[in-house]
Amino acid sequence: MIERRRSRVHWWGASTTETINKNKRIVHYAGEKITHKQSLEREWRYLKKGHIWCFRLNNRWVIDAAVGGNIARFINHSCKPNCYAHILDGIIWIRAARRIESG
Repeated sequence: MIERRRSRVHWWGASTTETINKNKRIVHYAGEKITHKQSLEREWRYLKKGHIWCFRLNNRWVIDAAVGGNIARFINHSCKPNCYAHILDGIIWIRAARRIESG
């Protein structure tokens, strides 16, 4: 449904390979489950390289997609996002906020 492609915004981004309907689950945000303290330590290292792939799961845990992550980490942030995060049973799902056309 999505693939990694070169991005004009960042080095890499994610693009759709097919049309995605509103509210459809696109991909889960995979990675190592770590504490907030561990995340803060790693984020300083990641910032030096220009990337942070840590996603807050709740008040205790963070998912670090730099370790065991998947394509979800390449979804770029936007001022007008077409996706949103939905946390369900400890899994961060990326869902379509509107109909997203292929490409």
